[in-house]
Amino acid sequence: MDPMTLQATLQAPYSRDAWLALLRDLFGPSAERIARPAPITDPAFAGVFTRVLHLGDLTTADGKRAALLDITVAPSVSLPRHRPFPPSKPKATELSTGSTGSPRLKLRL
Repeated sequence: MDPMTLQATLQAPYSRDAWLALLRDLFGPSAERIARPAPITDPAFAGVFTRVLHLGDLTTADGKRAALLDITVAPSVSLPRHRPFPPSKPKATELSTGSTGSPRLKLRL
């Protein structure tokens, strides 16, 4: 996949089919799609998620599996407010020149 197509996909409004196609392009047969998305229900989802679908699995090179999920968040949930970890702020920055002569910005957290 060329960088422009990747950028367009990442910046476009969400489309399940587009993301599954992106995963297949990036990971090939390691991204296994379930023929029919399976709903996942759990009482713990109440008030947080209105829908959770298991779309498939991604198998890593070391044999671990990650679930591919399509999650619809409840309207009352503010995603920026519910981040699991606060974003780190860099303590210092350093601008240097790389071996190619192009500037490189280093952030230390």
